Parts: sequence; structure tokens; C-alpha cells
Amino acid sequence: MDNKLNPGKLLSSFENSTIGLALQNKISFSSFIKNLRPWFSEFANPATFSKPKLSEASKRAQQNLVYFVSNYISLAVIFLALAVLSQPSFLISLIILGAIWLYVYSVKSIVISGNEVTPFQKNMAMIAVTVLVTLVMAGGLVTYVLLLSGLASVVHSLFHDSPPEEYKLETDLSPSQIPV
Repeated sequence: MDNKLNPGKLLSSFENSTIGLALQNKISFSSFIKNLRPWFSEFANPATFSKPKLSEASKRAQQNLVYFVSNYISLAVIFLALAVLSQPSFLISLIILGAIWLYVYSVKSIVISGNEVTPFQKNMAMIAVTVLVTLVMAGGLVTYVLLLSGLASVVHSLFHDSPPEEYKLETDLSPSQIPV
């Protein structure tokens, strides 16, 4: 395989990955599900793991992170859901937040100090309240779960064998090589 940088192929590989599509707002739930790799025969099969050579470790990790990104995101969401279920106070606060969201969107117009609140202002206020409540009630929990999920994803991508040839990236990605 030629190690020469091919920006067109590299950009195409990235644009068609789950992350690339998400950044372009072209991802749907069905395309996310379609990009899930088989859990037991491919993702978690012990026969597909090996210690990488130092020279190929970075490239292997990059390729696997792109190839298995839907699986990694799914696992992070599952772990986050389990963590939320294990903390009843946060679960109750999420239910209350959901009720507030429903109420705010069921009211036709909200007037504060004689000024009608626009839908954009409603969204921004509700997002701010949701983020604040989440940080206060479970900021540490969410951070902990996301950091552990990220670490597990990196370790998995490093030790899992490289993806099939048609899914491999053309070259290593370094900040100076990413086409703009």
C-alpha cells in the first residue's frame, strides 16, 4: 500500500464516515444503525484482537475509530443510560425537565415584561436550564462515563485488528495533513 497522502480519498473516507456525516448534518438514525458493525462476530470477537506493532499503532487506532464509531457511540449511550438509572435523583430531575419542556412548548406565547418570547429564545432558555440542571445534578457522573467510554474506545481501537481493506484510511491523520 502506497503511504503517499491522497487528500481526495482521505477526505472522501472521512466524509462518508459517521462522524463526517454528523458534522455535515446528513446523518439519520437509519444511517447510524446501518454503520453499526456486528457486535459479537466483529466488534467484540476475542480472535480479532492483537498487540499492534509500534509503527502501526496510530494508524490502526485511527482506522478503527472511524470504522467502529457507531458502536463506540452506542456503548457510550448505553453506559450513560445505565449511570442515569443508577442515580434516582438525576432521573427524577430529567423527568421534571421533560415536563417543563412539554409545558413550554404547549404554551402558544410567553410574555415577559410586555415582550413576547420568540421560539429561538424559548429554545436557548430551555437549553441553558437543561445544561445547568445536568451539570448540577450529574456533571461528575456524565463526565466520568464519557471519559471512561472514550478511553475504552481508544484502547479497543488500538488492539482490534485493522478493518477490512476497503474501509482503511489512506494515511495517518495529523493536523498538518488534514485537507481544508
